[in-house]
Amino acid sequence: SGKVVKAIIQQGQLKGLQFDKLTKDEYIEMCGFTTEQSPSELDVFLLRSKGMSLQEIAFKLDCDKRTVDRRIQRIKKKILIYEFKKSLLGKDVP
Repeated sequence: SGKVVKAIIQQGQLKGLQFDKLTKDEYIEMCGFTTEQSPSELDVFLLRSKGMSLQEIAFKLDCDKRTVDRRIQRIKKKILIYEFKKSLLGKDVP
């Protein structure tokens, strides 16, 4: 429900994409982050979840900061959709 999405945002989890290892592994498995484009959503997710800034990620992956920002926006959307489905079903969703 909307309450779950608001709770996630209010906890600041999506702001910096910092999660505990269990949650991070769950998102990697369940959210379908892309791996074929450069930089991939998975690469950006992993670096951002380590606390790296957009600028640091862009430098490390040799791409534009705006590209990293777009990947992060798509990652956040996938996480929110996953969490919304999970809240409706009360379990992991495919």
